[in-house]
Amino acid sequence: MKRSLLTIVLVMTLILTAVPAIRAVQASIEVPTTTFAVAKLGDVTIVLREGMPDTIVARGQKLAGYDFYFSINGVNYLADAFLSSNLTLQNDTAPLKFDHEGAFKFKSGEDMFILEYEGVAHKTKDVEMHTKTLDSYGHFVITEGTGVFAGLKGVMGTYTLTLMCEKMPGEHKKVGDPVQVTFSAMSQ
Repeated sequence: MKRSLLTIVLVMTLILTAVPAIRAVQASIEVPTTTFAVAKLGDVTIVLREGMPDTIVARGQKLAGYDFYFSINGVNYLADAFLSSNLTLQNDTAPLKFDHEGAFKFKSGEDMFILEYEGVAHKTKDVEMHTKTLDSYGHFVITEGTGVFAGLKGVMGTYTLTLMCEKMPGEHKKVGDPVQVTFSAMSQ
């Protein structure tokens, strides 16, 4: 009797101690408003129907940020980051909404992780301030992680992303232009 009771206690102890190891990592990732630069413009296709946008597809835009701080669960890291972005106009939306997908690669020393995101975005223009803003929200998954970020692989949750740039009327975006990036993600 004592032996079977001891076995049950031992099995229960092993099960209970294994639970934290298999639970998903909780992560809060924050990039306070930081200046990135356009590293690659990508390609844009616009098709108009009766003077209104029927199709807008923007692929391959890349932004780069260097030597800035971001945090995971309140711990700050100095990093370089690369943000890729693809936009596709959703049909029959007014104001215009886009399917938005891409990846955010963070590199801190030899350690790195890649966060892939997919969501919905809308653009706004402030004519007086000469700014264009893209607000995006949706879901993310961390697909790669090395070093101190290895435990983040597989973490999923929701994100918000804001990209803002200043443009005078008639100016077009070019490589090297500054873009203000603000990012927040919370695992589920």
